Amino acid sequence: MPYVMVPVPEEHVEEAMEAVLRITRNSRLKPWDEAAMADFFSELDEAAKALLSLVARATAANRQIAQASAADRMEVTQREVLGIVRDINLRAQELSHPFVVINQEATETLPNGRTRPVAIIATSHELAAMITAAEQAELANPDRPTGGQTG
Repeated sequence: MPYVMVPVPEEHVEEAMEAVLRITRNSRLKPWDEAAMADFFSELDEAAKALLSLVARATAANRQIAQASAADRMEVTQREVLGIVRDINLRAQELSHPFVVINQEATETLPNGRTRPVAIIATSHELAAMITAAEQAELANPDRPTGGQTG
């Protein structure tokens, strides 16, 4: 691959190098497809499947799900939710796929008109559809062996 020299102001050299590394790393990732997501989903433990299901349903309905809300629905702590997100994304990274779930910060407007930051968990609409399809396929075929752990 040929190289090109580009002038970068000294104060932005580190930032430019990080961008180059990120672009290079992302170019090596394999995009998700239905089959890859189905295999990935079947290998996950039940907690990860439940979290992906929650996030996919919220995304498909054009809603956001807060970390606190996800933790309440799953009956775990927010720290456990963040651990599950990390585990899901690490597994995706090991398989050379982009992250499945991302943590973001959104602004919530309170009834009195004030706003506050709230941590949310999200995925893309495309991945949400693939997750839902993988979940439906697994539910339709209960005899299919899964690599996930129970608990």
